[in-house]
Amino acid sequence: MINLSATTSEWEVDFNSFDRQLMQSIDTNPGSVVAVHHHHNGPGLYGMVDYFTPLKEKLNARGCSLVQWTLLREPEARLISHVNFVMQMLGVQTTDQASHDQFFRKTLSASDATKGDDQFVNQYDNHQVRYVLNNYGRTARFPMPFGGPHDAALNAAVHILDGFAVVGTVEKVDESIAKLTQLLGLPALPFPRTNVRRAEFQSHDKMPLPQDVWLLLQERTAFEKKLWARYATPGA
Repeated sequence: MINLSATTSEWEVDFNSFDRQLMQSIDTNPGSVVAVHHHHNGPGLYGMVDYFTPLKEKLNARGCSLVQWTLLREPEARLISHVNFVMQMLGVQTTDQASHDQFFRKTLSASDATKGDDQFVNQYDNHQVRYVLNNYGRTARFPMPFGGPHDAALNAAVHILDGFAVVGTVEKVDESIAKLTQLLGLPALPFPRTNVRRAEFQSHDKMPLPQDVWLLLQERTAFEKKLWARYATPGA
């Protein structure tokens, strides 16, 4: 298996260079699985049909195929983990309940979001819908103002993910990996589980939230939960 990453340490991605690297890897490694990890700083998937359609044609002409897959995480747990991770990054190393609650309250409040569509501010509002469409960059191909409504964005994200070969959930990751390895004809292998946060910070995820913060959490995940539920539901 050949591993490539569409991620770069720079905010601007040289996507043409990546595409050349991808095709070179395919042409020089016949019969191999070329795995591409599409993470931060790459292009969002909205509007990428003009890239993927000819890519599929080029791959098919070489006797290859394009298999797209991803995992979604239960939105409330994901957002709690996300905010706690940011709290760690900012050096807020407290388990004091009041300070913890206030950090969440400020982070999830629309009143503290800057105007416009800066993805770095808006990342706390229905983030997985945003990420499918716009990735993590500052330029949003699909505008999603903080606070929504996001019905059109949700529909656009569903349209994209419905075209994937496998869309699973973190909560049932083994099932998704089994589907993927079967599609690719790979042997069943254990899926590694890691957490980039230090152990002492993982306990923050279990801290209770007051009612007003919990309501903010619901607002920030309303459309994201609909996206997750579509692929978490058996038979969907």
